[in-house]
Amino acid sequence: MYYLTLTSIILLFSSCKDDIDSPGDGPTYTITGKLYQDCSMQPVANQAIDLFQEYSTGVGGLNGDILDETITDSNGYFKFEFKDMNGFTESIRIPAGQGYTKLLLEIPKNKNINDLKVFKSPSTNIIVNLIANNSYTNLDTLLLTDFNNLSSPYKIAGPFVSGLLYESNDFAIINYSYDKNILNFGYKLNNNSEVMSTPQIQTCDLTNINVTLN
Repeated sequence: MYYLTLTSIILLFSSCKDDIDSPGDGPTYTITGKLYQDCSMQPVANQAIDLFQEYSTGVGGLNGDILDETITDSNGYFKFEFKDMNGFTESIRIPAGQGYTKLLLEIPKNKNINDLKVFKSPSTNIIVNLIANNSYTNLDTLLLTDFNNLSSPYKIAGPFVSGLLYESNDFAIINYSYDKNILNFGYKLNNNSEVMSTPQIQTCDLTNINVTLN
């Protein structure tokens, strides 16, 4: 009697688990959205597009599979209907040469999502402002990340005045993610330690960064 009861519990648990995340055996999920060329919001029509998920091979490696694939309509609209493969987060891709380009990363698994905006070339407009609580002198130099030329810092000599430092228009967003996208930004005064921050990107909008000197 005890054995039958234990077996029933195990079977019940397994059945419940299968409904959630067993590979290709759980509920059907739906993701819909539109594919745009860039922030001009020009739809990309007749584009092959797929939903991809990585999963563990069980021996320390990774593999992956296409959950669903389709072609965008004349308005850039797409719809994926799929079963989860008990893997990690998902990504939306398009063919590129002999491989693929991932357009949207870190899509949460086991979730229905509607009205996604996916871009082939996402960007943001960056504004960097200075808040000078201390003006310092002409012997001081402020160095900061230059989003117009990432190979060298943006430099400004004192004395400092509060206001706009510079703008960077149509800054390309790399590794565009579903939930949150950040920039790596740093500044330092003279030879002091660099102050680092990770401001959140506002896609197709203004991303404001403030530098405060005390």
